[in-house]
Amino acid sequence: MTVYRNSFDGGVAGQTVTVANSGGTSGDAFYAADALVYASSPSRGQLSASSSFLYYTLKWYCGETFFGPWYLRSYIYTLGLPSSPVRIHAIDGGSQLNQYVNVRSDGALELFTKASETPTYTSLGTTYVGIATNQWVRVETMWDLNGPVETRLFNNADSVTPTASVSGTLIGLTAAFSTANFITPAGWWVDDVAVSDQGWIGPTAPPPSEGGNRLISPAASHRASRW
Repeated sequence: MTVYRNSFDGGVAGQTVTVANSGGTSGDAFYAADALVYASSPSRGQLSASSSFLYYTLKWYCGETFFGPWYLRSYIYTLGLPSSPVRIHAIDGGSQLNQYVNVRSDGALELFTKASETPTYTSLGTTYVGIATNQWVRVETMWDLNGPVETRLFNNADSVTPTASVSGTLIGLTAAFSTANFITPAGWWVDDVAVSDQGWIGPTAPPPSEGGNRLISPAASHRASRW
């Protein structure tokens, strides 16, 4: 059983998010972190993370082998839709991109899967509704390398009912699953990210402004949890 979560609330506004400073009261430290910055606003709790460059990424290492489905969750805030497609979720294996989720210029979420040994990718479909701007939205993705994949969009960020979803079947898998990636385009914010192999993660209420610790993994179940 594997569960990773991070709220960014243990950071310092204006500082760069690093592997070393991403743990503690924020939750599980990341395996790799590009130069995102802790931001005080907008945020769902004390802090979020923002990007000043296209495709800054946070990663968790989830193992060289992949059995059954894995689930990713992130809360996303953007002031406007991208001029061209940008990635928000992805999984890597063998140092290669396997599958990913794009936000298109119309706001729709589009699923892609690796189609061959060469870096060729096939679209599995798009949501019929785009992401809302100027508010927090939630996106959850399930990948099972045995076949099914689904992305759910929640424009009501803490709803249990998706605004829209898109699903398909993965094809041409050529590398084992190794990392779960959260990509933050320039001028976007991300918060309350999580990975699990235990089912859809669902919403988490915004935490109080002060005090308490978050549950960071089943092994740390002795800690207080606000998830």
